[in-house]
Amino acid sequence: MKKITIACRIITALFAAFMLFTAIPNIMMVNASVELIAGLDYPKYFIPFIGVAKVNGSVAILFMA
Repeated sequence: MKKITIACRIITALFAAFMLFTAIPNIMMVNASVELIAGLDYPKYFIPFIGVAKVNGSVAILFMA
């Protein structure tokens, strides 16, 4: 049972880390991120909001695990 718990926590931490790493370019308004979001017809002011939401979500996931 303990191995399953450890595996679950590792997977959760990896998911939160990947989500955090994808939030940083959104907050910094990197050109690739702007082009991707603009290609989806979202306004440019929405990009940092998505990044902050990802950071908040990854922190919440880590504290809930």
